[in-house]
Amino acid sequence: MPGNHDDPLRRFDGQCFGPIEIIHEHEFKTVQDKRFLIMHGDAMDAYMKHTWLTKWAGDLAYDFLLFLNRWSNRFRKISGRPFYSLAGQVKDNIRGAK
Repeated sequence: MPGNHDDPLRRFDGQCFGPIEIIHEHEFKTVQDKRFLIMHGDAMDAYMKHTWLTKWAGDLAYDFLLFLNRWSNRFRKISGRPFYSLAGQVKDNIRGAK
């Protein structure tokens, strides 16, 4: 199930790659005949309903944050400091970033 950072995979909906099938949602039926609709959480996220430009900018900013985090942790490792998550810092300090 493609999620919010896998937008390009959405065009492959319904296609199989070996044993892996790309689908947007799936209905699961239990032995007790209960039904569950399984989908990625971004389908319910109002933020993801915005324009393609908003999605693109958010993905670009997140990728840049991961790039910065990789390099900062390389320098932290050289200086004997522990791993630090910039994404975790952002999520802890920006309301709605989780």
